[in-house]
Amino acid sequence: SVCTVKKGCESAFSSLCRAGCYFIRAVPALRTAVLRQDMVDTLVGCLEADATAHVEADEGKKTSAVPIWLAPVLLFLDVMAQPVTHEIKNLEKDTNCELDVVVQEHERQKEMLSR
Repeated sequence: SVCTVKKGCESAFSSLCRAGCYFIRAVPALRTAVLRQDMVDTLVGCLEADATAHVEADEGKKTSAVPIWLAPVLLFLDVMAQPVTHEIKNLEKDTNCELDVVVQEHERQKEMLSR
């Protein structure tokens, strides 16, 4: 998924990502909503699009310009990558989102560990 941060909205986007981290840490069950909305893939797409734009703009030269939203996005992705203690379930069947992948992976690990 390709995502770009609208010019002039970088600070708001940064604040939203940081607030999202706080909410997910406070209420781990919110991870399900994040996964259902494919937000992780979207944020990774933002990182990829920004990195590509920097390379193209500088014609392969290194740039020192780091977007203001980089650290909050990386923190958000780090929080989402942390293990959870509660069971994640997808109540909506036949969806095609990150949540399905996580649920399948949890089931695979549960089966593997029960042997």
